Amino acid sequence: MTAALQKHSPLYLQVRDRLIERIEEGQVDPSGKLPSEHEICREFQVSRTTARLAVEELIEQGLVVRLPGKGSYVRDRQPTSEGPVLRTIGVITEIDVESHPSRTTGCLMAIQGIRAAIEPLGGRIMLMSAERQQKGAVPNPDVEWDGLILISPPVSLQRRFKNSTVPTVLIGSRHESVTLPSVALHTFQMAFEAVEYLVNLGHSRIAVLASDLKNVGRRKLLQGYEAAFLKHTLSWSEEWKVEVGEEEEDVEPLVARLIDDGVTAFMVTGEFRISQVWDVLTRYGLQVPQDVSLFILEQDLSKLKRRPRYAGMYHDHSGLGRKAFELLGRMAKGEELDGQVYIEMPVLQEGETAGKCRE
Repeated sequence: MTAALQKHSPLYLQVRDRLIERIEEGQVDPSGKLPSEHEICREFQVSRTTARLAVEELIEQGLVVRLPGKGSYVRDRQPTSEGPVLRTIGVITEIDVESHPSRTTGCLMAIQGIRAAIEPLGGRIMLMSAERQQKGAVPNPDVEWDGLILISPPVSLQRRFKNSTVPTVLIGSRHESVTLPSVALHTFQMAFEAVEYLVNLGHSRIAVLASDLKNVGRRKLLQGYEAAFLKHTLSWSEEWKVEVGEEEEDVEPLVARLIDDGVTAFMVTGEFRISQVWDVLTRYGLQVPQDVSLFILEQDLSKLKRRPRYAGMYHDHSGLGRKAFELLGRMAKGEELDGQVYIEMPVLQEGETAGKCRE
């Protein structure tokens, strides 16, 4: 039987609240196992993304734990085992996250995902940067670790560990000479879907503002951006693809130029940049979403709540960490993995947008 939901609040929060009611009333399966995402979708008539967000809310609140390969369980009733196969895993990051937290937001969230997966099983991680590892200031991985996760490491480090005797998974872009199992954000598809969403609202002039347009992830993002224009036989201008630098950079001249060129929608990476764009639009007397649409491509879901009435898509870095740990577990059991796993990125439509943007 379908459980009817209301329209007054986000669907994933309503699904979360219904699941909390069942936990509190003892209506969950006697084993403590929650319904699968597929079962939640079918019962509440919601998307897979909504179901996933609802369960992740329960995990963040400490009510539920997700056990790789087994499902999600009420925290005090998860199945017991002889102990995790992966008791200690090394996590090597490209940049030292403690020294550069502002530059490593996605990396920190991936680490949170790894911790969320291993700690309920009694395991732990040993965290270090690629620089420390290359200087030899780390334990021997073949002796000290049960598994290894590399987060956006340099190519030299990818090659070094491709023949390691411990299970090793890469988070980020994999060099063509490396065959390590890896998980990566599908940035091409993310940009493609973002443009699709804006085109369906009536926009044909869409600008994208991002930093470092020459790196691999940004190039894929631009390819997806252009592919969506080509699908709809729309032309685009190279002037609409704008590179922005550090937080201190004044984006007003860039935004003003785009507005003068007739741009009616902005895709922006980074919450601080969309705040800047928002302020410029306000000074120009343009309203969101009545006059112009904003679409943010962000790393942290919580940051999407800071500005009302725009649409966004977030990079599920926590999901990358959980998926990497899941792959490690499969490797530890003897499975051979040599492919790349892409992570689906949920689209969040915030506030009133459809039908209110200028064509």
